[in-house]
Amino acid sequence: MIVDEYQDLNKAEQELVRLLSEYEIPENGTLTVAGDDDQSIFVKLKYAHPDGITNFKEEYPGTLERTLHICRRCPRRVIDLANAFLISTNRKEYPKLLEAAPKAIDGEVAILQWRTISEEASGIATIVARKISNGEVSPHETIILTPRKDIGYEIVNSLIACGVKAQTCFSDAALKNKKLAQEGYAYLNLLHNRNDAVSLRVLLGIDATDKRKKAYERIRKHCFESGDTVMETLSKLQSRQLFLPFANALVERYQIVNQRLQELSTLTLSDVSDRLFPTGVDEVAELRELVLSALEQAVDIHELFNIVSTEITQPELPEASDSVLVLTLQKAKGLEARMVIVVNCLEGCIPHIDKKYDSERLKQEDLAEQERLFFVALTRTTNILLISSTGIMKRGDVARMSVMAGTEWYWSETPPSRFIDMLGPNAPPPQLGEDYLQNM
Repeated sequence: MIVDEYQDLNKAEQELVRLLSEYEIPENGTLTVAGDDDQSIFVKLKYAHPDGITNFKEEYPGTLERTLHICRRCPRRVIDLANAFLISTNRKEYPKLLEAAPKAIDGEVAILQWRTISEEASGIATIVARKISNGEVSPHETIILTPRKDIGYEIVNSLIACGVKAQTCFSDAALKNKKLAQEGYAYLNLLHNRNDAVSLRVLLGIDATDKRKKAYERIRKHCFESGDTVMETLSKLQSRQLFLPFANALVERYQIVNQRLQELSTLTLSDVSDRLFPTGVDEVAELRELVLSALEQAVDIHELFNIVSTEITQPELPEASDSVLVLTLQKAKGLEARMVIVVNCLEGCIPHIDKKYDSERLKQEDLAEQERLFFVALTRTTNILLISSTGIMKRGDVARMSVMAGTEWYWSETPPSRFIDMLGPNAPPPQLGEDYLQNM
């Protein structure tokens, strides 16, 4: 048995490997694993157990260990930065440092600073467009990594405006800022599960500018006091068994939603898909494509929803693409590209440190995982690495994105990530993004 990325398995998965390998019966075969605890980035997300690789020899006596020091992917300058970063974390007395391959190139590294997020998005898009035009990279040789999705969407729009094909692989890409897609998906969910309160809430407010927030809060208050569910409360209001002030518009909308659900429930799966995600409507085109693909496998509405939901919440990277890919840092695991750009490198974004921890140990474990995440991002490139941040941000965006910032009222200063200062003495000095563009 051969297992790769062993550090990303949780304890249960590592125990399953032990059982499947029949390790304790030598004549049945051998167990070979590969992994690097410095690249374990799924501890918080899926309870990965990196100690499984560091303690492997103790768990499996007689293990033959081979350490691979030579990095055959990254250029020398990137390896210098990655090694300096590992040392700066002070997590290990003797960190495993990388060695450049004998024929490794020097590569290009730049640390860029922009004024605002919008300037960062348009500036990064312009850099990519120029490097493609100059023949330095192709779109499919470029990945952009971000700790926050919002700037990712803005960069994609800016790239498309520059004539560069680009796509995201975010979990909510098919629904983000697409009202018709959100509405259709909510109806699909309710056809699958009539008790889904989140989808019902979406449909009750999606056609109103205020989302009928105040009326819904009154209903929630009644539910808390009475023990009724939201649907039970709305049904009582509809049949006049209950009266709540200023709830009429919400009840009328509930009647419309119920009527449409009844109509949809009488249709075939194909007709449901056409009604919710009609052909020729750009806003639902991506979701329609997912639904049509799911129709080939689904035998009922429940299977249809489950397949579509999995595709939305756990999107796979395209097997082949002629586009620039914009991804979260976690999605970069296992990838490489000629040019890698890490954006939004702000304190509070990367690392993102929760203000509430039960202990200092949990805080340090979280920080250590984000250090490993940044290390993975640094080491995806085969040639060009750009690290980007911004200097100021609107106060509302600061709160929404949990960014560390100054106390200024409207535009707040946003310090760059502490990780940038941990790249060692060979790191290039930060420069203005506009200056980098002028020198291209």
